[in-house]
Amino acid sequence: MKKKTPLEKELLSYTKKHQTKSKTAVITELYDVITILMSEGVSLEHIVAFLKTKNITVSRDYLKTVLYRIRQKRKLENE
Repeated sequence: MKKKTPLEKELLSYTKKHQTKSKTAVITELYDVITILMSEGVSLEHIVAFLKTKNITVSRDYLKTVLYRIRQKRKLENE
C-alpha cells in the first residue's frame, strides 16, 4: 500500500471537514424516523420546516418523492 504524502493527508482531512451530504443522503439517513413520525401524524410540512432549520431546504413534494424512492429501493432490496 502506498504511503500518503503530507499533502495528500492534508487534502483528505480538509475535504472530510468541509464535505456536505446531499439532501437525498440526509433524508435517507432519517428515513426510519421520518416514517415513524408520519405514522404518528406528523405532517410533511412540519418535517420540511424542521429540515429547513438545519439548512436543508427541500419542498414538500421533493421530500415526498425522495421518501417514495427510498421505499421502492428498500422493497427491491428485500425481494
